[in-house]
Amino acid sequence: MIMVLNKRVLFLTILSVCMTVMAYGQKTHLPEPYINHAENGLIYNTVFAYKEYSFSGLMVVKKEGEAYRVVLLSKLGPSIMDFVLENGELIWNKVPKGMERAVIRKIMARDFSIMLLTDLQNPDKVRKRKDGYKVKGAGIIKVKLANNNDVREAETKNTFTFFKTKASFFYTNDDHIPDEICVNHRYIKMKMEMKLLER
Repeated sequence: MIMVLNKRVLFLTILSVCMTVMAYGQKTHLPEPYINHAENGLIYNTVFAYKEYSFSGLMVVKKEGEAYRVVLLSKLGPSIMDFVLENGELIWNKVPKGMERAVIRKIMARDFSIMLLTDLQNPDKVRKRKDGYKVKGAGIIKVKLANNNDVREAETKNTFTFFKTKASFFYTNDDHIPDEICVNHRYIKMKMEMKLLER
């Protein structure tokens, strides 16, 4: 009886250690948000369309502490939009005409959180899946990886929402920074296409 009990305790101890090691390994090998590889920020040539509105220009993205600053500049100089994204909340500094509504701000916050992969910053919310990760939070996000651990796709997986977002990432070299990003929606006319400028 004591021997059987000791075997069970030994088995449970080994199992516990293995699970701890696996969890630690999962969190230490998470892909980083690509903005972490660009100390001075990134500039993308961007086309942004929402319903009948269309904006094009240079999108400057930079991490500022725990927040992300995003500015879309027209090619003539003045800013078209300017906001800070922090903890999933979007705070406008300059909002384009037609995009002032709270629902648009919420969609933009989710879109840019997915596009910037900000949720990968919190490993406690990330769970390994067969071909990538599942990120829990206000909305569930599924992240698919390429063979080199770069993110190739991220999309919302909430069951009860029409406004699903999908971001696709394309790379031409090994620096872990996507050279092209495309963000699309289901059931809403909002789209963004971005091409990285030479750094």
